[in-house]
Order: sequence, then structure tokens, then C-alpha cells
Amino acid sequence: MNNENEEILNEEPAAETFPEIASVPSGTITAKPGKVKKRIMTISIGLLASIAIGVGIGFGAARFFKHDIYDYANDASAYKDDISVTMKNYERLKNSSGNYSGMKAYDLINVSYNLYSQQEKSSSIGVGVSLAVMNTRQVIQSRTAREGDRYFEESNSYSNFVSIYDRMYQEGGTTTTYWGGNKNYPGHAAKAYSNEEYAEMMGRQVSEGLIYVVSSKTVIEGDSTPSGDAPTSVKKTADGYVAEIELKRSSAVINYVKQMQTISNLASKPVFDYVHLTVYTDASLMLKKMVTHEKYTAVMAGFSSPCEGTLTTVYQIGADAEGIPEIGDTTTYPENL
Repeated sequence: MNNENEEILNEEPAAETFPEIASVPSGTITAKPGKVKKRIMTISIGLLASIAIGVGIGFGAARFFKHDIYDYANDASAYKDDISVTMKNYERLKNSSGNYSGMKAYDLINVSYNLYSQQEKSSSIGVGVSLAVMNTRQVIQSRTAREGDRYFEESNSYSNFVSIYDRMYQEGGTTTTYWGGNKNYPGHAAKAYSNEEYAEMMGRQVSEGLIYVVSSKTVIEGDSTPSGDAPTSVKKTADGYVAEIELKRSSAVINYVKQMQTISNLASKPVFDYVHLTVYTDASLMLKKMVTHEKYTAVMAGFSSPCEGTLTTVYQIGADAEGIPEIGDTTTYPENL
């Protein structure tokens, strides 16, 4: 296929087929709406599809068969760039002009996430919505926190049809999950995994950030984008930089698809129409905010549901960051960010 967004992961194009069918402070945490000091899970950064695809399943089967079927079995590492090279280039610019407007969008985004991941204390809060068939509205909420070598993630999604309320705590070599269908997290069964086992299920460890593969191998360049959003670019602003990036709907979501299947118990792998990220940083490229816009089709029990959603995540570091909550603590989310 000639269009970059029609990329498939097999070296040889496959014939089109149909699918079978921790100890922490207690208290209530209140998010700081609109405070851009510095998550899409997808569920971390990617929550959007993973916990929204439960809504609307059972509708629109005919639409699904218009999609190509992709093999996501490839190793995502084959599509990543060498972050050490990217960071060396960043340091060179930092020590010379201090102007990053000439960077590629994928490099700027990877640098910003790398800088954020180096912070000993950090947190994020995300809110969004996914629309499925018949305008069914699924609310998406996400939260992360780091304190030293302890990490936390919360991923919620609810509508009139489905509710998911999940928490994950990582400390040392263990990740403990509390997955359920209501806000009573202490009532959810606790299950411990090695960090590697958890990553195999969810596409990444809780301590790892961006679930999308953002690189020179997964970017879509050009003036037009499948999403209709701004083309891939980097712009300097009064406060820092804005990076727009359109991602290939196959190689960029290899890890993400693992997460989606685990959380929503899909009969087969989802198919993406597009993924677009808008990333905001400060003047030194510290991560401040990300907006994710994506569209995909999910399949369960022989039926499919097309879903389109957006998720806005704001990141904080240092004294502005929230701590890791106790399992019984609650999070108050703003309506918008």
C-alpha cells in the first residue's frame, strides 16, 4: 500500500482476511484543573482506547469488515529510535542555541518524556471522552504518580453501559493490581505480578510512560493527516513548544493493542483508523500537557464498535506533583483540563 497509514507489519502483505470473530499518605486527593505544571493510559498515556472500547460492543459489525486486518505480533523495539542518540542531540542544542524548533516532532516528544521520567516526584491527571455508536458517551479518567522507586496508576471509565475502575501499584519487582467495576478499590481483588508479567499483559510497566511507539519509523509526514488534525510539526510558542504528530496505525500501537485486549477482553485485536498526539512542553522541553485523538474499531463476540475519543493529560513535577494514594483514597477529577 502506498499510503503510510496503510502500513502493515508483515514483511510481505498478507491477503485480506476476516477476524475470528505500598505505604503512602492517606486522604482524599483533589486534582488541580488547568494547572499546567506537567499522562493518553493509553491507559498511562493510552487509556483512551483501552478502557473505552467496552462501550458499544455489539453494534456495527458490518462496518468492521471494511477494515484491513493487521498483525501486531512484531516486537515494538524494532520500531524505536535510539534514545541515547536523541538525548545527545538534545544536549548539543541545549548547550548551543537552546532553540529546539528545528527538532523532529518524534524526537522532541521522546526527549520531553525522557526528561519527565527522570524526575523523582511526578504525577499526571487526565480526563477525556470516547464516543461510540449511537453517540454513546464514555467518560475517561486517568492518574499517575511517582515517588522515588514507587509508581502508581489509576484508570477509570464509565457510562450507562460499562464501568471500569482500576488501580496499579509498582514497587521493586512487583506490580499489584486492583481491578474492578466501581470506585470501591479496597473491595477489588488484589493480584500481584512481576513487572515483566504485567508488561506482557499491558504493553508496558507502570513505571514506563508513553505506550505509543513514537519514532522516525512510526510517524506520518505530509500536509494532510488521516485524523484531520494538524500535520506533524514542531512550533515554538511564548511558553515553550508544541509538537503535533500523526502516527501510523499499526507499528505505533503494538504495545497499546496488548493493553486494549487485556482490559476489554476483546475477541480479536482492534483496528485503528488514526492516532494523533499534540504535546506541549516548556522552553526546556519538560513535558506539560498532551492531547490524544484517536479512532479505532473493537471486536467482541463477533460484533464490532467504532469509537472515536480524545484525552487531555496534564503533568506535574516536584512540589507541584501529587503523591501516591492509599488504596482507600479517592481522586476528584475536573470536568476539563
